[in-house]
Amino acid sequence: MKKTIGLFIILFLVTPPSRAWDKSVSLTQDQLAWGEAQISRLLEDRPVMAPYVRKDDDLWKWTVRQFAGEGGDGLVVWNARDPDPLWDARFYGAWQGKKAYIQVTRNYYYKDYHRGQPKTAPVLWYETLFELLNLNTMPEVLELGNLAAKGKVDKEAYVKKRIIIEWETMKAAHNLFHDLWVPHCQRLGLPYEDSDMTSLYGRSIKVLSRNEVLQTFFDPKSFHYQYYEKQYDGIPKK
Repeated sequence: MKKTIGLFIILFLVTPPSRAWDKSVSLTQDQLAWGEAQISRLLEDRPVMAPYVRKDDDLWKWTVRQFAGEGGDGLVVWNARDPDPLWDARFYGAWQGKKAYIQVTRNYYYKDYHRGQPKTAPVLWYETLFELLNLNTMPEVLELGNLAAKGKVDKEAYVKKRIIIEWETMKAAHNLFHDLWVPHCQRLGLPYEDSDMTSLYGRSIKVLSRNEVLQTFFDPKSFHYQYYEKQYDGIPKK
């Protein structure tokens, strides 16, 4: 028990290095071609997003590079199907020979806001970029899973750490919003946020403090808590 508590304190207090949204990793032409094929499929499946991007502009290049594997989890697939269990947006790391992939629903699901109605372009773009950023967390997620499998992290510590990892992505998405998305939209003369975006994610993508995030998500009734709890229970213990 003391080892578990001690490890939890280390995990919780040591701040992971910031994950820059632009890594400038060297990618091959084949990787970039893969990335272009995925964003093309994305825009075919979610055509409302198309006016916000032009081939070879900053947003196009960044998104292509994420699908091409810049985040470090190999090639990423755009999967147009809805997540199962159903959720507005999900990311899945590479596993047992399968490529990493992301899914973003066409219509609102888990939030009561306009449930079942089509999402706007800013919301779809934000959720897509967020899940691509989420793939950068896979090394931390896998390491935490290994510790849980060895019995070195209990369920409560696992859930809390997963929430903190999610919070790190929120901060990265906030930076991406202001450094890339806003100036990109301004150049195109398109709104970088709308009423849906601000209602769901706060004006200018508000970032909660770590305590606020834990108060919101570290609740046995919350989806995040229950989702990470099931993940912990599904990890084979050694």
